[in-house]
This record gives sequence, structure tokens and C-alpha cells, in this order.
Amino acid sequence: MVWHDEFNGDTINSANWTYDIGGWGWGNGEAQYYTSRSENARVENGLLVIEARQEKYEDSYYTSARLLTQGLHAFQYGRIHSRVKRGKQEQATQYQQYFEHSEPVGKVPGHRVLAMLRGAAEKMLSLSIAFQHDHELNRLKQECVTNRNFEFYQELLLAVEDCYQRLLMP
Repeated sequence: MVWHDEFNGDTINSANWTYDIGGWGWGNGEAQYYTSRSENARVENGLLVIEARQEKYEDSYYTSARLLTQGLHAFQYGRIHSRVKRGKQEQATQYQQYFEHSEPVGKVPGHRVLAMLRGAAEKMLSLSIAFQHDHELNRLKQECVTNRNFEFYQELLLAVEDCYQRLLMP
């Protein structure tokens, strides 16, 4: 796994999450007004709670929260994959769009990540993230071995590759 949030503590971590706020329909006629209020989004017992409420707020009659990770973490390479667990098709109908789902990690919106994580927590979906190993290995080599004129430059590159293969890869 590249990134996750355990929702430890009493508040939503603003280093990981931000809010879309407004009630303009979001392009598909959504009736709720999205807020950043704790009535609509909060952490309880290590879980993220997003609560829709029937209430008059601004020009809407419903409120909810829309959380994003966009712009806070850079996951550019790789793909997130989800699939329904064997024998769970009938129980997991609310996750049907994620039964055989795959998309680039850098483009997946936060609300889809939350939905897939919830499906995995409820043991309805299996999740995996596959990334481009060659790209990550080259990036690691560039970060760890910076002096090309070093006498043991080639040996260090081999050591980084060995560590990557044996210690970092599953």
C-alpha cells in the first residue's frame, strides 16, 4: 500500500484531507450543501464518519461532506485495483462499480478511494496498488546515490537495487 489514513485521534487530519464546500449541484444535480462542519464529517472510534443531514442550510435542504486528498499527496505512477471478494457479489451491491475496477492512482478522486477502502474494511472488496517498479527503482537510485564520480558508484547502485528487491518489494 502506498498511502492510507488510520483516522487516529479526534479530528480529521488536514494534512491528508481537504473539503469541497458548496451547494451548486456539482455538475450532476446533487441536492446537498457540502460543508466542513463536524456535524457532517468527523472521526469517531478510529473511523471516518460522513453524515448526510436533512436540514436547511444556505439554499439547500440537505448537508453532507465531500473530502478530497487531491493536491495533498502526489501519487503519480501506478494503478489502484479493486475487485469483489468471492461469494460477496449479492451482499456488496453498493460497491458494484468497484467489482472489477482499475484506474491510475494519480487520477483517482478521494471519494472513490474512501468508497473502496470502506468496501475493503467491510470485507466486500479486495484492493491492491500496482506501481511501475522500474520508475520507482530509478528514482530510489537517484535519491540514494548522488555522486557519479564516487569510486564505488556502481557497487552502490547494485546495493540499492538489491535492497529494493529483497527488502522493499513484497
